[in-house]
Amino acid sequence: MADVSPKILNDTFAVNTLGPFLVTQQLLKHGLLGGYSPSLCVYTSSIMASMGGFAFPNAKVYAYRASKAALNMLVRTSVEELTAKNITSVLLHPGYVATDMTAGQSGTISTVESITGQLKVIEDGRPVNGKFYSYTGDELAW
Repeated sequence: MADVSPKILNDTFAVNTLGPFLVTQQLLKHGLLGGYSPSLCVYTSSIMASMGGFAFPNAKVYAYRASKAALNMLVRTSVEELTAKNITSVLLHPGYVATDMTAGQSGTISTVESITGQLKVIEDGRPVNGKFYSYTGDELAW
């Protein structure tokens, strides 16, 4: 906990929370979401944001966990407003993907497996609006 500076918190929240929220806000402002044509907003979250399922309790990534939990709350809070504008919102956990970000930490799935799973979740007809899913198709606890 002692290593988490205000700068780390601010930078992490800027990317993981504010970025997706402000992009959605600007797309709405400019009429690029919703209206007569249904829209889908897919947000990248993480199982690390789940308070109900509190995965990996030994992973002390405070800023990451908090920023993704905040994103979940922003998305969940906006569901009714966006649904009224013909916009569906879903949060997806991509899995522990082997990428540059997880280098040296052994991500457990490939990018292809992650993306294939996420696409299946949003394309298989299940109700996704306001939900939090894993790339495996499992609905996750908030």
